[in-house]
Amino acid sequence: MTLRPTTKLIAGLCLGPFLACTDAQLEPIPPVKEAPADNKLQVEGEFCTTDPDNLNFPVKILFMIDASSSMETTDPVGTRVTAIQDVVLQTRDQPGVEWGIIAFGLGANILTERCTDYANPTPDTCSSGFATDPDHVLQASVGTGIAAGTTDYISALDTAISMIAEDMAGTNEEDIQNARYVLIFLSDGIPDADSTFGPEQFCATEVDNWANNGFADEDGLTGTLDELIEEFFELAKRYDVRELSFNGAFLAEPNVDTQVKACGANLIRAMSNKGEGVFRDFSGGEALNFLFVDFTSYKRVFSLKNFVVTNLSARPFSEALYVGPDVRSDDPTLALGIIDSDGDGLTDEREELAGTSSLLQDSDGDGFSDLLEVSLQASGFDALDPTDADCNNEVDRLDTDGDGLRDCEERFAGTNPKQFDSDLDGFGDGIEFLYGSNPSIADGLLDVDFDGADNGAEIRWHSQPDTDDISYLSEHAYRYTVQETGLEGSRTCYNFHVENISLASTTGALGPAENPDGTPNQSPGLGGGAMLVGENRIIIEAAEAPLDAPNQPGIARIACVSARFSAADRIRIPVNGVLTVPRESFYDAREFDPATHCVVASE
Repeated sequence: MTLRPTTKLIAGLCLGPFLACTDAQLEPIPPVKEAPADNKLQVEGEFCTTDPDNLNFPVKILFMIDASSSMETTDPVGTRVTAIQDVVLQTRDQPGVEWGIIAFGLGANILTERCTDYANPTPDTCSSGFATDPDHVLQASVGTGIAAGTTDYISALDTAISMIAEDMAGTNEEDIQNARYVLIFLSDGIPDADSTFGPEQFCATEVDNWANNGFADEDGLTGTLDELIEEFFELAKRYDVRELSFNGAFLAEPNVDTQVKACGANLIRAMSNKGEGVFRDFSGGEALNFLFVDFTSYKRVFSLKNFVVTNLSARPFSEALYVGPDVRSDDPTLALGIIDSDGDGLTDEREELAGTSSLLQDSDGDGFSDLLEVSLQASGFDALDPTDADCNNEVDRLDTDGDGLRDCEERFAGTNPKQFDSDLDGFGDGIEFLYGSNPSIADGLLDVDFDGADNGAEIRWHSQPDTDDISYLSEHAYRYTVQETGLEGSRTCYNFHVENISLASTTGALGPAENPDGTPNQSPGLGGGAMLVGENRIIIEAAEAPLDAPNQPGIARIACVSARFSAADRIRIPVNGVLTVPRESFYDAREFDPATHCVVASE
């Protein structure tokens, strides 16, 4: 007897035509399973940190100059004007220097202006603040030589705080973190806003001690002065300014009462101590100058702080809605529901259950991603209701810091719309939000799911920080090799190789709709908008930090690669499963555009 290819003999033998056969039964031979299509991708390439020669390192010099009536006697020839001008002339050729002048007597006035055109200044093109034109500052300095009124410290400091706060708010994040604010305060007396203060009221019993011993510390400040100096540093901390210093100078003519000298000089010395600056006493006849203060611009070398790769089109394996015992976790069809065709952070399966579109990151077009609205559903968000959110203005839909979250979304994520990495842990806010970690708290070293791996490691591995999925890591974790190759000038360069990146068999995605006002809508998220069927968009984030200050915000650079995979057609592009990323493919996060900056795999 001849066996057909689709059957097999399972019991007994038939011995001949005249003898009875056994009760052997035939059953179909199972079809031979095809080997699974290879859906793994490797990404390799080079990365170099930012060249400091291409960055700004601003130095903002602010003079707070006493112009009270007493200065007519203390400084009759206007050496304070010359002292300001000497600093301007010394620093005018130094890149990134700006100058501001505040004259205070009875009240305080800002004498300098920031203009878009100093040759043709108008009220529409100029506003009070730091000036970038040295000739304008030289001319403005003359105003400090006009003396009138009393000595109002409080107005001077209040005005300076307002001026600096406005300047910091208007300076971009990259420049502000490299900026030095150098404040110089000059007076010839003690605070006297209404002609009632004298040394016995203001300096109390410390006058004799200061006069005899030259001793002063922060305790010499009044509550108000102490609080105002502290406000400068609170601003610097809020805006992540590299350095701020409050420096003081005291000027008095020789015939001034010793107690008044002691009170004024030691008060400004105490302010300088509090302000982490330096102090000089010019009451002994020495010519006034401000060159005892350091106005140097410090360039900074950057190093790699963190390096993370994410396939936005394939969620971590443990995010499947069902994992049965008969399903292999390495099934390349990714039929377990980890496909995220639109890259919004929700698997296609979850989108189907929620009623949202797996082709659109923002199904109802209200400016908030489906992920944010589904995550905050308990707070009243509805991913299918375009009227439930306040993100209608074009400015709200911008992603100012390039982290993948629109500015309006950052309000609800608790993050800073001007800072790529709000908690300074090395992971961009958008990536943390996608993975479910907290982008506003540095939780990279925590293990919130108690699976033995910290949150930061799980994000790098493409695992879930809030789910005990350690059993899947051997099959699904991304594997990194990042090696420093040396310096190129002031840049540190690295080779990287990341493998075991799973590709998903996606259905494609659509681009964003227009804004409510009819203007083109900026593509939401790091994945951008439209994607082809089978397209996978892999984002590479490289976080840089100053070598001398690794906990500062630093610089975020992003590269992107686009690969394609079809489980049904058994197609992977690139065929060899390797994509190379040139170093020039890394862009500043604020300039990154996935629609044009992705390295696209060729067949």
